[in-house]
Amino acid sequence: METAHEGGCVCGEIRYRTQGEPMTVNYCHCTFCQRVTGTSYLVETIHEVRNVVFTGAQPKHYDHRSDESGKRITVNFCGRCGTSLYYSLERFPDRIAVFGGTFDDPNWFDRSAAKCQHIFTR
Repeated sequence: METAHEGGCVCGEIRYRTQGEPMTVNYCHCTFCQRVTGTSYLVETIHEVRNVVFTGAQPKHYDHRSDESGKRITVNFCGRCGTSLYYSLERFPDRIAVFGGTFDDPNWFDRSAAKCQHIFTR
């Protein structure tokens, strides 16, 4: 039986459910992720798009061009409370990066070195 985990925005207008374990967990320290989160890094759980289902209000989005690849990064957030929930990448259209802090239990996923990595740490 696969694991399902739920989460959503602060005000509750947008909810989601992930199915299965994340493909990987990244701690991204790039300047873009620092600005998106307002902190020193973003914890992102990477899932196949087909394994994440959203309900409730449609998220607003902001498109950004990556300084590294020039490809589009789409940040999706709640239009009511402003919670950033996930982003999608033009570079990897079959994947979605769910912001780890938005899960109802933000500590459920494996943080071992085998499953996670710190990226853009320079």
